[in-house]
Amino acid sequence: MCNSIREKVAKLKQGDLETAFEHSLDIKGENSEVVAHLVPIGNWILKDDPLIDAFCKWRKIFKRYFLSQFIATIESTKRYLEEYPISMEDRILFAVFTKARAPIGHIGFANINEIDAELDNM
Repeated sequence: MCNSIREKVAKLKQGDLETAFEHSLDIKGENSEVVAHLVPIGNWILKDDPLIDAFCKWRKIFKRYFLSQFIATIESTKRYLEEYPISMEDRILFAVFTKARAPIGHIGFANINEIDAELDNM
């Protein structure tokens, strides 16, 4: 992966939740109206227990769609986030928030390079 891509991914992961919202990508609906935001996950999430809890609940609800099977806890979710999408230079995870800033899901990318990336963690 070239340095400019690494730097862009790293920059998206920096700062607090407000900074993450500033770097968010808009999701637009009909008439190009913003309906939600893709908010990049960084270290700030490790202190956001309500959002971590939402990630755990989504994991439990959609468990059958994941290759690895385990019971998600707040601790295991924090560990996963810290070890993979936050620490790895070629991964990024976005929380999906409504316009009213309610979390409704997440989506990520893995194996990011200057040409392509793999969809991950939907």
